[in-house]
Amino acid sequence: MVSGLTTALVGSAIKWGGTLLAKARSRLPDDHTALLRGGAGINAVSSFQGLIPIFVACAPSRHLRKSGFDPDLANEIVEAQFLGMYPDGPDFSTPVQGSRYQVNTDDQLHYMLRRTWICPDGRVDLYITVDPTPLEGATEVGLPILEVLRPLLLLLFLIQSGNYDRLFKRPRHCLRRRFDWFFAVSGDVQMTDSQRAFWIPQFPGRSARRPVSQPSFCPSEGFGFRELRGWSTRKSWEDFSRIALRSLLQYNGYHDNDGAIDDVIIEAGKKLVPELRQQTRPPNT
Repeated sequence: MVSGLTTALVGSAIKWGGTLLAKARSRLPDDHTALLRGGAGINAVSSFQGLIPIFVACAPSRHLRKSGFDPDLANEIVEAQFLGMYPDGPDFSTPVQGSRYQVNTDDQLHYMLRRTWICPDGRVDLYITVDPTPLEGATEVGLPILEVLRPLLLLLFLIQSGNYDRLFKRPRHCLRRRFDWFFAVSGDVQMTDSQRAFWIPQFPGRSARRPVSQPSFCPSEGFGFRELRGWSTRKSWEDFSRIALRSLLQYNGYHDNDGAIDDVIIEAGKKLVPELRQQTRPPNT
């Protein structure tokens, strides 16, 4: 009887000791290392002829404690998450370097049109290009603001879904994950070999007040870098979108823009968000 009691006490001590240790680890400060390892920077969105590049990356605010990356599972998730974007499968895929998917132009220059890279340290990159809209009587081109939200929300819904947790296991007693974000839009568009054009945001509803002569611009740290550092997956897509859009507009001289941002979010909620949420279901569900 004494032996049984001792065994039970020891087992309980191990169990609760492990629980307390896990809880203590969950309260450790974030180290913010995973996002910077990949070298996210403004050079990732150098423009090329006729298209506006957008680059978004997110990574866990605290490095993953356990290694072990499953390329097959990553491929399965990308096929379900990014429907039709990468018909030829991964560009390369290894347990060490992760899985990268890329589509280039069909001409001899082979410019990159889009790319997704899932890294073993939990970072996910998404690079896309957006067609600018012509503006009558203007030297600038239009940047469809809803298309700016698309890559941001695509990654946000991925990390909020069960797909990300399947690939990168959530630690025990981790009630929420926090992520660091990098978000950049090329400051101009190369229209011809010798001509470059700045962009002007195009809104689905009310427009923000436009500065008279300020060219489009993207800071080297991206938009919303500080506000989106340690962003909890439990927060809403609406709050996330407001921060990202407000930073983009303010850096480009647009102020008093709450009404314009509200209209963008309302419009996104009608079609874009349901479309992207449909894509973020776990495969085979």
